Amino acid sequence: TCALPILKTPEFEFLASVFSSMKEQNQQFEKFKNETDYSLRQFFLNDIISGVDASSLKKLNDLNLKYIINNQLCLCILKIDNYKTFLISNNQKERWALRYAIVDIAKNVLSADFQCEVFSRYSDKFVVIINCEKEKDYESFACNLEKVLTVLQNMTSEHLKLSLTIAYSTFFRGVENLSRVYENVNNLVQQKIRYGNGKILNPGIIDETEFEDFEIPLLEEEKLVEKILSGEKEDAVNIYNHISEHLHEYNYYEITSYVMHLSYFIYNSINRKHSPIREDLTSMFKSFMINMSDYEVLSDINDAFINLINSICDKISQIKETQSFQTAEIVASKVISIIEENFQQKDLCLNTIADEIGLSPTYVGYLFKSVVGKSVAKYISDYRMEMVAHYLKTTRYPVAKIVDMVGLEKSNYFYTTFKKYFGVPLG
Repeated sequence: TCALPILKTPEFEFLASVFSSMKEQNQQFEKFKNETDYSLRQFFLNDIISGVDASSLKKLNDLNLKYIINNQLCLCILKIDNYKTFLISNNQKERWALRYAIVDIAKNVLSADFQCEVFSRYSDKFVVIINCEKEKDYESFACNLEKVLTVLQNMTSEHLKLSLTIAYSTFFRGVENLSRVYENVNNLVQQKIRYGNGKILNPGIIDETEFEDFEIPLLEEEKLVEKILSGEKEDAVNIYNHISEHLHEYNYYEITSYVMHLSYFIYNSINRKHSPIREDLTSMFKSFMINMSDYEVLSDINDAFINLINSICDKISQIKETQSFQTAEIVASKVISIIEENFQQKDLCLNTIADEIGLSPTYVGYLFKSVVGKSVAKYISDYRMEMVAHYLKTTRYPVAKIVDMVGLEKSNYFYTTFKKYFGVPLG
C-alpha cells in the first residue's frame, strides 16, 4: 500500500477554511449560548426571590428548575465580608470576575453533595437554593451542610483572598415561600454584627437574640458625656465599652439604632457647651454617620466610636489648653499693669493684687508664673530694681529718696538685693 497524496487544490483549501470557520463559529455560539443560559438563570432566579406568578412556574419548567416549585428546599445566603474594602481594592472588572468566581466555586463545592442553584444577589450577596426532597432529618442535613459550607469558605479564602459569612434556613416547601424565607435568612446574615466575620449562622441563633427595645442606660450616657467634656479619654472609653457589652444581646436594627442615638446625644450635649468646636464636631459626626452603613460587625462600630470619642476628647483638651493659656495671659497682663502703676506702694504684694483682680492669690500666682516664668514677688522686686536704676541714671535724688520712691526701704536687704540683681554694689 502507499499513502494517498495530499490534495492542495484551491477547492480543497477553500473547503478546509470553511470547515475551520464553521468550527470556530460553533464554539463561539456554544460559549454565547452557555453565557446566555447562565445570565437568564441568574436574572430569573433573582426575579422569583421577589415573588412568583403563573409565568414564573412555566419558566422554571423551561429552565429545568421544576424541583424548586414544590420540593422541600433550603436557602443559603453568602455575604462578602468587609465589602467596603472589597470595593476599594478592586476595579469594576475585577469585582465582576471575583463575584463570578464565588458563584463558580460555590456551585462546584455544593454540587458534590446537593442538587442546587447558585446565583448573585446584589453586589455583596449570593443565594443558594438546595433541593432537600430526600432529606428526612434536618439536624443531620444541617451538620453536613455546615461541613460543606466550611469547605466553601476555606476555598474562597485560599483562592480569592475573600472572607464569606454564610447563613442558612430551615426546610421549607413551595416556591411561593421563597421570598419570605430569603428575607428571614437575610435578617439572619445581619446578625453577623454580633458574631463577627467569616461565621456560619444557623437559624437557631435567632432564639438567642433579644428583640425587645434596648433599655437606654441614661446614667451611663450622662457619665460618658461628662468624661468627654472633661477630656478624660480613658474613662470615657471604659464607660462606652461597658455600654457596648449590653448590645451583644440585641439584633442588628437595635444595635445600629442605639449607636446612632448615642452619637446624636453626645453631639447635642457637647455642641451646647463647646460652641468653639462646633464646626469640627459636626465634621467628625458627619463622617461617623456616613460610614455607619459600612460597619458590618460590632467590633467595627466600637472601633469607630472609640476613635470618635478620642478625637472629641483631644479637640476639647486642645481648646481648654488654648482657653486656659489665653486666660493666663490676660491675668498676667493685668498683674503687670497693677505692678507698674502701684510699685511705689510698700504693701504691694500677691495678696493685694489678687484682691484687686478678684481671684485667689494661689490661682493668680499659678497663672502668672505659667506665662511670665517667675513669681509675682520676684517680678515686683525686679521691676523695683529697674526703677531704682532708672532714677539713679536720670535724677540727682539721694539713694534714700529713690529707694522710698520705688516702695522699698534703705536696709541691708535692699543693698543685698541690689548687688544680687546688678552684680555690683550700690556704691
